[in-house]
Amino acid sequence: PCLFLGAGEEASDLNQNRPSSAPLPPPKAAHRRQAVAPDLVQTVENPQNCVLFAHKPAPERFPTNMAAIFWAAGALLLLLAHGQEADPRATAAAYSYSVEESVELAYLATASYCKNLAGWNCGVACKNTDVSDFASVEDNNTGVRAVVGRRSDSTCFLAFRGVSNLPDVQGDLLSMALVEKTGCSFWGEPCKVGQYFHNQYESVATHIKESLASFGCHEQQTDIVGHSVGGALANLAAWDLASEGYPLRRVYTFGAPRLGDGAFAQALGQLVTVMRVTHANDPVVAIPWVKDNFTHAGVEVYYAGVTSLGSKVCYGEDTSCSLGNADKFADNLFRCSYRDYKELCGHFQYMNDAKEGLMMSTSCDDERRLEVGDLDILLP
Repeated sequence: PCLFLGAGEEASDLNQNRPSSAPLPPPKAAHRRQAVAPDLVQTVENPQNCVLFAHKPAPERFPTNMAAIFWAAGALLLLLAHGQEADPRATAAAYSYSVEESVELAYLATASYCKNLAGWNCGVACKNTDVSDFASVEDNNTGVRAVVGRRSDSTCFLAFRGVSNLPDVQGDLLSMALVEKTGCSFWGEPCKVGQYFHNQYESVATHIKESLASFGCHEQQTDIVGHSVGGALANLAAWDLASEGYPLRRVYTFGAPRLGDGAFAQALGQLVTVMRVTHANDPVVAIPWVKDNFTHAGVEVYYAGVTSLGSKVCYGEDTSCSLGNADKFADNLFRCSYRDYKELCGHFQYMNDAKEGLMMSTSCDDERRLEVGDLDILLP
């Protein structure tokens, strides 16, 4: 099953391939920009078992050609007024979400938790992914860990590990300040991101690019994925690599916290489409708080329960998706903070009935190994 989101007649053509980079509809948190109103969104079923989401065309007040001229002139004046050129990568109208792709990338995110990846033999995550070569990137001071790799079809991937123990980072997520992101702006407004996330990504950015270069990924389609805090780092990497010309194909995050402000969300959306997968029982997606000027980036794919029950798509901050569970933050955090309850925690359950294992280190073989003398026993 897949999902197409777009505008006008372009969204109705399912035979068109989605470009690797596409713009996002504006987040609601950007105070000078208005999100698409709910009554301007329509849902249409089609024979390919897909769902189309498209902006309904507004009633014409001018002849079609005249309306087009007015719109084009207005857009040109806005661009000239703000001194920015239109980005050719930001002209596509369609977005797609696939459960199959989501499961594949969820396994890569799970593999990033595994300490022993030798021979790409780490357990269920490695067994269910096609990887021909890889390298681990880790910074001991910040604790950031990522896996860079290449598949047998020569496409590349970058997967960021998250955290298995939420109380370790809860304080950082709730108290971080916003800092300007160098080189990033949206219509003249500087982008801001959380300082904690910024410092974490910068600690591994150079080594990640070196590893990508060693696999020839600058010339190959590349996927980026991250879980938990790793989802925030995946967003930063997506902006960084897309700005440098990397041909990004898919960017998925699972249970990612809010990363920065509305300007960053818009700037990132001009470069690449981020599929932000969330779960009703995940406390991490609720923080840092909106009142502190943080906002989510990307198209939200919200699961209220198990994967097989389906998902809902939202733009920006929408109370009909994960934002509507903000009052359950304390209860959800309790479930996710104690080992005996982690199987009930939405933060580790992503794509749970469509894949094997939780999205955490307990799915790795090295977490279930017991050394007894010269024996290396794999526990059930």
